[in-house]
Amino acid sequence: MGNTRATCRRQKEKEKEKEDKARDIKRETKKLTFLKKSIKLLISKTHKRGCEIQNKSKKVLMGMNFEHTLRKSPVES
Repeated sequence: MGNTRATCRRQKEKEKEKEDKARDIKRETKKLTFLKKSIKLLISKTHKRGCEIQNKSKKVLMGMNFEHTLRKSPVES
């Protein structure tokens, strides 16, 4: 009896996970939300990559290039 309850509970958890994933996918398919999320990810990855660079002059150069690209971009945060 205890085994069937555990199995039933696992099935309900899996169904709930599927519903949550479907809800997240629906939310992310909106263009504006998807675009903002992508830009935020790219900025965070670029920031992390910039912190890993040891040479100070390279950091400054990358920072200047990054700021320049942000000014050109038509999308506002």
